[in-house]
Amino acid sequence: MISMVRQVGKLRLGLESSVRTMASPASTAEPSPDFNWKTRTPFKRLMIKPPSNYRTVFALFVKENPILGLSTKIQTIRLGKAWGTLSDEEKQMYRDRLREHKATFDDQMREFLNSLPEEDQFNRVMYMASRERFLANRKVRHLEKVTGKPKAALNCFKMFVLEHYRHEDGTKRTEDEYEEILGAPSMGRHVVGAHKMVLRARELAVKWKKMSKAEKAVYVEKHERKSREQSEKRMEWLQSTPEDHLEALRLLRITIPQRQSIVASSGLRWPVDQSRVGEAQTPMIEKNRE
Repeated sequence: MISMVRQVGKLRLGLESSVRTMASPASTAEPSPDFNWKTRTPFKRLMIKPPSNYRTVFALFVKENPILGLSTKIQTIRLGKAWGTLSDEEKQMYRDRLREHKATFDDQMREFLNSLPEEDQFNRVMYMASRERFLANRKVRHLEKVTGKPKAALNCFKMFVLEHYRHEDGTKRTEDEYEEILGAPSMGRHVVGAHKMVLRARELAVKWKKMSKAEKAVYVEKHERKSREQSEKRMEWLQSTPEDHLEALRLLRITIPQRQSIVASSGLRWPVDQSRVGEAQTPMIEKNRE
């Protein structure tokens, strides 16, 4: 009974989503101010689009051999076992078909992108830039964690906020302790989750602005001392980290997408309003440089 209710709910949500998509044609789509690759940007809502591309041979195998009536997880497990039983010749057949499909898809996608209005082409460029930047930054963070790179010292305000959140031993402060330090009732006393953090940050920002330079000097001194310590640790890290790891980090940073490579890889005609692409992308690139 419960599973049936879930299926009906999913069907209803799917129908509502389809109605919303049909009710908002692509020609009236406005450029999105947020180009995060996880969000739905206008170019993704267009109705006419080439068929999906397959990233791997196994994805093509799954698409062509669906098992109806089973969940995606169970299908993947069973088809994974079936894929393992195929001979090398049968797997090579799928590899050849995938290569042909990708060639056809690239041509169709290039034709599709070049037929879009200028605003949608611009959104496509920003979408790819944001996605590639996200993936590159994730690799950078992972490699830094693996190699044990020291984190940068917190700024003065973040130290001030952290002092109100936790004791020196790292344990969280109670609501009463927090309000006693804040000197006022907290708006987030009866709030749970991330919104409590937002409310506290606002309260502490107000208090920080009202503090005198002498009161802030304590945190400035802490920040400078911590910065010196982290700088020494960073020098030790640079000396102890293998050269190939440092080179990998350097290459990841300089390959965070540049304007021309993004436009070229997206299949758009060159140039695509270079002034707009440069204005929107340059600050985001600079942000990731050391």
